[in-house]
Amino acid sequence: MFPKVSTYLFRFSLPLFLTLLLSPAARAYNWDEISAEDLAATECELDPSAPAEVLYKEIIYDLLEGGSYLPQRIIKYHLRTKIYDQSALDQARRTKFWYYNYYKATGIHARVIKPDGSYIEVEDKDIVTQTESRKNGDTLRSTTISIPQVEVGDIVEYKYRKIMNENYYIPKDEVSFQEEWPIRHLHLKMKPYVYRGDGFKWASNRAGAPMEKGKGGFYEITLKNQDAYPEEPYQAPDSDARAWFAFYNVTSLRDGDDFWKTEGKRLYREMLSNTKDDKTVSEKAKELAAGKKTQEEKLKAFYDFCRSQLINSYHGEADRLTSDQRDDLNEKWSASKTLSNGFGYPLNINTVFCALARAEGIDARLAFCADRSRYNFTGMMEQVDIALPHSLVAIKNGDTWTFHNPGAKYIPFGQLDWIHDNVGVLVPDKKELILIKTQAAKPEDNQATAHADLTLSENGHLSGTLTLTADGNHGLTFKQIMDERSESERKEVLKKALSEMWPNGEFEDIVIENADDPFKQLKITCQISLPNYAEVVGDRLFFQPNVEQRYAEPEFPSPERKTLIFFDFKYREQSEIEIKLPDGYALEAPSAPRPFEVQHFMSYSPKLSFNKTQNKIVYHRTLDFSGDTYPPQAYPIIKKSFDDLFAQDHHSLTLKKIEESAALEEEPPSPQS
Repeated sequence: MFPKVSTYLFRFSLPLFLTLLLSPAARAYNWDEISAEDLAATECELDPSAPAEVLYKEIIYDLLEGGSYLPQRIIKYHLRTKIYDQSALDQARRTKFWYYNYYKATGIHARVIKPDGSYIEVEDKDIVTQTESRKNGDTLRSTTISIPQVEVGDIVEYKYRKIMNENYYIPKDEVSFQEEWPIRHLHLKMKPYVYRGDGFKWASNRAGAPMEKGKGGFYEITLKNQDAYPEEPYQAPDSDARAWFAFYNVTSLRDGDDFWKTEGKRLYREMLSNTKDDKTVSEKAKELAAGKKTQEEKLKAFYDFCRSQLINSYHGEADRLTSDQRDDLNEKWSASKTLSNGFGYPLNINTVFCALARAEGIDARLAFCADRSRYNFTGMMEQVDIALPHSLVAIKNGDTWTFHNPGAKYIPFGQLDWIHDNVGVLVPDKKELILIKTQAAKPEDNQATAHADLTLSENGHLSGTLTLTADGNHGLTFKQIMDERSESERKEVLKKALSEMWPNGEFEDIVIENADDPFKQLKITCQISLPNYAEVVGDRLFFQPNVEQRYAEPEFPSPERKTLIFFDFKYREQSEIEIKLPDGYALEAPSAPRPFEVQHFMSYSPKLSFNKTQNKIVYHRTLDFSGDTYPPQAYPIIKKSFDDLFAQDHHSLTLKKIEESAALEEEPPSPQS
């Protein structure tokens, strides 16, 4: 119902290129020779059905030693792809790569090689760099290389480099071994970046072979005949699903539980320092706890204060900060300093919540957890900043822990945003290793509701009032999208989302309530008009009472699945739709959609009734969804569940025009509930 922010960056689709045909003697770049076999190839040996094949992919992670404080990271890319089918041409005519403002792209060369060995080389005018977005001080840029002259049978090839800014450092370098199309030959060379601590470690996922130490400080791996990684609905994060290899800098060479236990002790000491019970903290804690009798009442007061009274630099209200305040922001601030300043990063706000709780004698710890949108924590990647990048506050309840995140402004007390739901978390402790999972949400924690009061006309036109509300992660997702936008921009975004649900719809008098309120339920109302909603055939009208799903497409259209199936969060959807029927029409052979349940996955409860007094169809629907992450082997059950849901959601009714004399004598039948 609500648009999802769901964006996959740093994917390398496919190349393509140019406008000027050059002879080999006049070429501007010293390209490698292409073999006669590659020029003549007509299909991929690994997968003959593949529309294209990456013949060669090389990525080199090197370091430029110079006069700066840190060596510069330079990454060199080289891709060569053969096009076998018309369906690959759109991607073959444009490649786009992304990078943040601490990188610059340079040394870009691209060409199209024809089957006879001649080629067309890209010109500078065919390379366009632009700014995609700006947020929290970072600028995301993209460079697009394009050419319309790619044909089936051609080879497209490009090379480019990304150079990191001087004195800038990223603790992990990760490379994917899979593209959307099969890869015949892949070569990765990586020189580890050891900036601080004891050295580096490496990790891999589905790689199938280890890295080997090569010359000049490089580690290398060569893989052949890598399967394609197709785009499929509801895919797991790349770090969970794709084959990849990564080097990461570490502060300790300890392994496994020994490493995490040592880190837990270190983080415990840091927490004691940053949550110190000084006068600023203790006075605020006493003020907020006044009149509160239970631990939960106190915690809720602290939580609500942190969400509403401390300016969160990750949300729209941060525009109230001055440039000096922005420059001063530091995640290492103590709770006292953040309280005094009145603003901070999410980690600072969580530190304040932790300190307030500890000041009242509550066992609270500043914990660190995985990000479900990135990868499933398994103990791999032994570096807290990489494996457990986000902060939560752990509260001891007897023998168990519950977790809170006031740094996520729009999540109510007692709940977590979906990326922190049921994930690995390290609770700092001076003696023990406490490496557990956060609490799991229930569908009712993330609820979206729709109420519509509509009128169906004799010509099939449907119009009336639509009201949508959202709680939990449904509301969080929408509020995050709306956060930094003006009222008019919010309405435009919403109108676009509504138009995706109802392509021919018209939407007026849009009202968005509580879009930036941390406490109140998100509420949207509008007047909706859907021309030709019902199909008019002679003296009959055919229409679907579930208006929300009228134009929906099947979620899983493919009969097969190759990748993991991943659902963001559990949720509940509830609908109440009233449709006043046109005068002079009666229901013909009415029936109702069928409820069903798939244990631990989906529960669907529709109800359809007829209000004779008001001449209205009343449709109720409740869907409880409890999906998580599943292997491809579970796809048949998942697909059938969603196919059954699609069929029942598209249940239709028939209205038949009745003669005036018959209308006086007969009452329209009621559909079964």
